[in-house]
Amino acid sequence: MTNVYVRRLCQWEADDHAMNLIVRESGDRKTISVPEGSTVREALLSCGINPGGTCNGRGECCHCDVFIKDGRGLFYTLACQTPVTDGMEVASVRTRDIGETTRGLAPVWRSDGQGWGYGLAIDVGTTTIVCRLYNQETGKLINTVRRANPQLVFGAAVAKRIEACVEGKLKTMAKLLEEVLAEMTGTLASEAGISPSDINDISICGNTAMELIAANVDPTALSVAPYMPPTLFGEEIDYLTLVDSDITAGTAYFAPCISGTIGGDITCGLLAIDMARSNELTLFLDLGTNGEMVLGDKHGILACATTAGSVFEGASIKYGAPAYQGSIYKVRYVDGQLVTSVIGGEEPLGICGSGFMDALAIMLDCNILTPDGTILTAPEAACVSSCGLEKYLCVEDGEPCFRLSEGISITQHDIRVFLHAKAGLSAGVRLMLKKRGVTQDDIRKIVFAGSFADRVTLTNASRLGILPPGLQNRTVSVGDAAVEGASALLLSDTANDQIEKIIDICEYIELRDNPEFEALASECMRF
Repeated sequence: MTNVYVRRLCQWEADDHAMNLIVRESGDRKTISVPEGSTVREALLSCGINPGGTCNGRGECCHCDVFIKDGRGLFYTLACQTPVTDGMEVASVRTRDIGETTRGLAPVWRSDGQGWGYGLAIDVGTTTIVCRLYNQETGKLINTVRRANPQLVFGAAVAKRIEACVEGKLKTMAKLLEEVLAEMTGTLASEAGISPSDINDISICGNTAMELIAANVDPTALSVAPYMPPTLFGEEIDYLTLVDSDITAGTAYFAPCISGTIGGDITCGLLAIDMARSNELTLFLDLGTNGEMVLGDKHGILACATTAGSVFEGASIKYGAPAYQGSIYKVRYVDGQLVTSVIGGEEPLGICGSGFMDALAIMLDCNILTPDGTILTAPEAACVSSCGLEKYLCVEDGEPCFRLSEGISITQHDIRVFLHAKAGLSAGVRLMLKKRGVTQDDIRKIVFAGSFADRVTLTNASRLGILPPGLQNRTVSVGDAAVEGASALLLSDTANDQIEKIIDICEYIELRDNPEFEALASECMRF
C-alpha cells in the first residue's frame, strides 16, 4: 500500500511519509491509502475528488489533465494514464481553474468604427488561448478571458502536437479546442449580458500548426521537408461548429501565415507594431513555444524561427512550468540570500522562463556559473565567489544543481538546454543582420512580444544573450501583440491591406539544415 496525502494547493507542506496530491478543488484535508499500481485518477476519485473525464479512464477524452511533480520534474499529463508513485505531488489544472479574466476599456490598436454587434479576437497559443470580446460599433474592449490550451496533454512543444496528428489525433485535438472556445465564448457573452447570437465576426491567429488544427486541417506536412502547410490562410473559413452554434457568424477570418514556422500570430504581431510602415529598423522577438525573430521596416522584412523557444515556457526544464499559479516567476539576490516570487503567492510547483533566466543571471554574476555553462561545485564556488550562494549548490542524481527552494533546482542539463535555445536565437538574429547588411547598432527598437515578455527582466535577458548586448534600453515589452493584431483585423477596414503588405515584403529564412546558421549557433554556445 502507498500513502497518498490529499489537500488544497495553498496548504503545501512536505511529508516524508506520504505521497502528496495537491488539488485546486476545495475539500477537506485527508490522508488515504491506495494500492500500488493505482492511477492518479483512481486515487483522487477514492477520496471524493473528480479530476474530470468522460472516457472511464481510457485516455481518450483528455479531460483529466493534471500537473505532476516527481523525481522526473514537472510535467503535464492525464491523471487516468499516470500511476501513483511515492513522493508524487499533483495539481489538478482544468482549463476553468487556470482561466484568468480581465476587464478594461482600453481601445484596440485602431478602429474605424465599422460593423455592428459584437466580435471575437482569438489568439490560439500553443500553451495559452486568449479571447477578447469587442463592441464592433464603438471599438470598445468588453472583456478578455484566458485559458490553458487543452491540447497540452499531447505535449508542450508544437512538434508534439504535429506528432499526435500523425498518429491520427487531429479530430481529438480540434474537439478539445472547440470545447474550450465554446466555454470561453459563453463566459464572455454571459458576463457581458449578451447572447452568443449577438456575435457577428471572429478573427483568429496562432502559429501555423495551431491555426491548421483549429481549422481541422492536417498539419503533418510541417514535419517533413519542405515543411510547407496545406494552406497559409489569410481567408475566411467555415467555423460555426467550432465555436458555438448560437453565434451569428458562420465563418472566421484566419490570419495569414508566412511559412510553416512563422504563423498568423507573428503577422498579427507585426501588424500591431506597424512594422511595414515604420522608418525605424525594428527587431521583433516572440519567445513562446517557438522562437520567432523578425527584423525589418517599411523597406523590407526578414523572418526566421527556431524550435528552441519552448524552454522559455518551462518546457525541457526539469522543474520548468508555464507561467501559471505556483510558478516561480522572479528570483532576486538580496544580502546573500535568494528571494523567489511565486505566481499566486503560494509554495512553488516549478519555475517558469522568466524566473529561470533571473536565476541564471545571478549565477553568472556570482561566478558560480561559468561562461561555458558549467555549474561549479560548492568547494569551487567558495574559492571564486564572494556572494555566499555556494550554500545553494547541491548534487542531484550525480549532477551539480542550484537549489531555488525545497524540491526545485536548476540542473546542469537545464543549462545545456537553455544554451542551445539562446544560441539558436542569437544566431538567427546575427544571420538576419548579415543578410540585411547592417549591425546590431542599426537596430533602433526591439519589441519583445508574448506572455513571456511581460515578466522577463530585460537586463537579465541582455546579460544572457537573449537580447543583443547593450540594447535593453531600446527594448519594449508589448505582451499580447498577436491578439492586438487579431483585434485590428476584427475592427479595422484597412488592417487586411496592411497585413497583406507585411506578407508581400517579408522574406522567410529557413534555419533547418542551414550550414551558416549552424556555424553561427556554435559560436553562440556561451554566455
